[in-house]
Amino acid sequence: MLPPIGCRRLITQLPWDTKPMFHIPPTIVPRLGVVFPLMLWACTAATAAEQQFASPVVTQETKGHATPIELDIRGAKTLYLEVTDGGDGTSYDWADWIEPQLVGPQGKLKLTDLKWRDLKGRAFVNKNQGGNPLKVNGEPVAFGIGTHAPSTIVYELPAGYTKFTARGGLDNGGTDQSGSRTSVQFRAYTSPTAHFQQPVNLQVPEGFVVERLFAAPVATIGSWVALGVDAKGRLITADRQGPLYRITLPDDPDGEVNLEKLDVEVGGANGMLQAFGSFYVVGKGRGEWNGKSGLFRLQDTTGDDQYDQVEFLIPLAVGSDHHAHAVILSPDKKRLMILCGNSTNAPEEMATRHIRHQQEDHLLPRSTYYGHNTGRKAPGGFVITCLPDGTDRHFLCAGFRNPYDIALNADGELFTFDADMEYDVGGPWYRPTRVNHCVSGGDYGWRWGAGKWPNWYPDTVATNVDIGRGSPTGIVFGYGAKFPARYQHALFLCDWTYGRILAAHLQESGASYTGTFEEFLTGRGNPVSDIVIHPDGAMYFITGGRRNPTSLYRVTYQGDQPTTAVDLAPADTPERKLRQLRRELEAFHGSNSPDAIQVAWKSLGHSDRRIRYAARTVLEHQPVDSWQAKALEEEQPLALIEAMIALARAGTPDLHGPILTRLNQIDFQTLALEQQLDLLRAYGLVFIRLGKPDAATREHLIAALAPRYPSQVTSLDHELCQMLLYLEAPDAVEKTVAQLISAETQAEQMFYAYHLRTIQNGWSEATLRQYFEWIFRSQANTNDYVGGGHFVNFLKMLDREASKRLSPAEQPLVAALRKEKVATPTPVDLGPRPFVRKWKVADLQPHWGEAETNRSFIRGRKLYQGMCAKCHLFQGQGGAVGPDLTSIGKKLKHPALAVEIIEPSKVISDQHASVILQLSSGKVLTGREVGGDKETILLVTNPEKPTEVTKIDRAEVEGRKKSPVSLMPLGMLDTLTRDEILDLMMYVSSGG
Repeated sequence: MLPPIGCRRLITQLPWDTKPMFHIPPTIVPRLGVVFPLMLWACTAATAAEQQFASPVVTQETKGHATPIELDIRGAKTLYLEVTDGGDGTSYDWADWIEPQLVGPQGKLKLTDLKWRDLKGRAFVNKNQGGNPLKVNGEPVAFGIGTHAPSTIVYELPAGYTKFTARGGLDNGGTDQSGSRTSVQFRAYTSPTAHFQQPVNLQVPEGFVVERLFAAPVATIGSWVALGVDAKGRLITADRQGPLYRITLPDDPDGEVNLEKLDVEVGGANGMLQAFGSFYVVGKGRGEWNGKSGLFRLQDTTGDDQYDQVEFLIPLAVGSDHHAHAVILSPDKKRLMILCGNSTNAPEEMATRHIRHQQEDHLLPRSTYYGHNTGRKAPGGFVITCLPDGTDRHFLCAGFRNPYDIALNADGELFTFDADMEYDVGGPWYRPTRVNHCVSGGDYGWRWGAGKWPNWYPDTVATNVDIGRGSPTGIVFGYGAKFPARYQHALFLCDWTYGRILAAHLQESGASYTGTFEEFLTGRGNPVSDIVIHPDGAMYFITGGRRNPTSLYRVTYQGDQPTTAVDLAPADTPERKLRQLRRELEAFHGSNSPDAIQVAWKSLGHSDRRIRYAARTVLEHQPVDSWQAKALEEEQPLALIEAMIALARAGTPDLHGPILTRLNQIDFQTLALEQQLDLLRAYGLVFIRLGKPDAATREHLIAALAPRYPSQVTSLDHELCQMLLYLEAPDAVEKTVAQLISAETQAEQMFYAYHLRTIQNGWSEATLRQYFEWIFRSQANTNDYVGGGHFVNFLKMLDREASKRLSPAEQPLVAALRKEKVATPTPVDLGPRPFVRKWKVADLQPHWGEAETNRSFIRGRKLYQGMCAKCHLFQGQGGAVGPDLTSIGKKLKHPALAVEIIEPSKVISDQHASVILQLSSGKVLTGREVGGDKETILLVTNPEKPTEVTKIDRAEVEGRKKSPVSLMPLGMLDTLTRDEILDLMMYVSSGG
């Protein structure tokens, strides 16, 4: 929302209640847990040349499909009438200026009696776009101007008039079309400088202004997902499946954005970069390059400002949400850096260089059941570097889930914003979206399913800032923005799911960083997909993706704080010296240098974890026989633990005994917590990679560790639990069952239950009974847990795998427990419902305004629970066959949400797509793959029964393809009345 002309906007935060919007001290307003911005205006008189009017967005939900317009024009010489789309593209946006007239002492003058001075777009006097008489909401218009968004009409004003009046309405020529989603905004102003100040439904900090510069019709231009800047400062963008477009920004506020489709045989861009006199695109080939995807280099060799030369440099999968994404310039400006998601295969002829010895590394067995990327092993998502021509390719770091973008800070340090996995919600292995500092050789610990590594493992690089739920897209540092200093230093993070841009504020911490974050920009129906800081000092971002409406926005600062460019030269701090030491060590990664071992050894026992990590990685890149003797002779505990981890990861089984001998000499009790965790991991890696412990080591460890379990420290108890269960310590099962029963959080319960499921020995009748009673009780009361449908599947997995390992003597007890009746909640049953009608999106268009007020929340919730909760997660409850709907109201407006329900196969997320399997028997199965192993595939074929899994032998599968049909059935709304549909929409869009 923009301030009135001549006014300064002040934004504060107050708790929301039903009181009027004026300042109420927080001390006398009860906090209800919901906070809304309170807009205050500090105003001065505006001149006539600055007057402007902006209507609310007019849709078919607006009463009468029209809104009144009035503007003071005293002293003005020019009148501008502008129509823009309402935020969902310009399709069907037929708009009418109804009875526009000038009013003054001498009377009224119809604007239709004047000739306009200028016209941008289309406009017709007393006719609509089809040449027919004007009609709004079925009513004829006496006189007016028919137009179509976007358009601007300019009039020279005759003297003697003080006011302009009209109504802005939606012409029936647009609203009567099948599938119409007409929405427009009317603006009238007397100064050309007001042109781009389009009010939008976005909230930003005080002093910042957001302008929507362009809205792209999805049907013809696409839904944009990537944004870049070329050598001349023009923006380049693209739909994930479409061509490249070039956007030329206007030189003056009254100018128009120019959109140009580029005639080049590359599109579907996920990443773009101007560098080395070329424009690089991570995208898909078209025309001559059809079937190719990966990194392309575009050049203008003729000087005609068009890309006439295309080179295909690196093959990479592009197209899925989890494929290759961003490309940026390296810190030394000599190489390229490319980010790829966890479904991307590394290109051939790839030197590992910085990443070596990466494995899954789980001490206890991992379940084969899971719903996404099942069986997809390390490296996960990764960053590679290459020369400008795409050669000399090397891994830089790996172990991500699915980050979309990377960015360098002023000190040349690389950052990304990694994705969470919504299926994991409620489990101890859930990792929120997070900011990661990307270092050479870094393994960030993503492993499929329940195998994700915790932050405390010494062989992983921990998170820097945990954000929470979301869908990371574009990121950028604020360098070069004409913003206050705080925001010039900020790392801006786009969150597609929640329609927001976050500002992360990083602080030096040792050889890395910690940080905090704030919401910088928020709004409904705002799926932000990419972001840049332009040479003009403004922030530009786009919305789009998965066929969502696309718009281009600009953010500028017009407040009172200084916007002088900050000094980007890093301060000479102790932390910077540590980062410099880390980088000196990283320079030896991937090389076999005679000096490497000596340099690394000096830092192997360093107090900073990131430096120890870099030093150990140096060792792992050298021939083991050149340093193993030195490692086995090390005395300093920190350095010894790191050296033994390096030997376990890089060495051979003959080192099993010598490594354990040295580890056994370390007194566990005298170590600090971090080193205790490191030591336990070192033992685990030896057992995983080099072989099981001998009897003496087993007895030594049980004697040292068992008395300390439980310790009441979560991280330590997790590691002690796994180690003691692995060693078959006599009381390990009993203690772990006690931990399960006494655990106060769901994640803790799941951790202990999960690791007990495959343990063969150590069970008593009492512990077996307690364990399976917990499983059966949890399955009967899933609504008590966050995680919903996938939590149900986790429990099914626990039940199945725990039952599978039962001995014949144990089976009768568990069978008897299974038959005992466990109290269960009564599910919501809507009962048999009669057919109402075959609803179409167009049937509901005139009624969306009714979905906002006077609706039945209780009925909406009941309908959701009875129809949707089996398959969808919502506020932590429900199933997970389909997408999480918690934030759907922030991504989609009611019309777009209706399309998702009524036409579910129109756009299908990769994450929730089903597959069609052709079996050798001639049978064809369709469903969603939820797990399996090398021999089998687990398939859910009935979305209404997500816990019923079909097991298929992989050898029987002769054909496989993605299903074009959504698992969500058609006709979901056909047994609901219109009011019930509106109640359901209100409940879901409100977030419950």
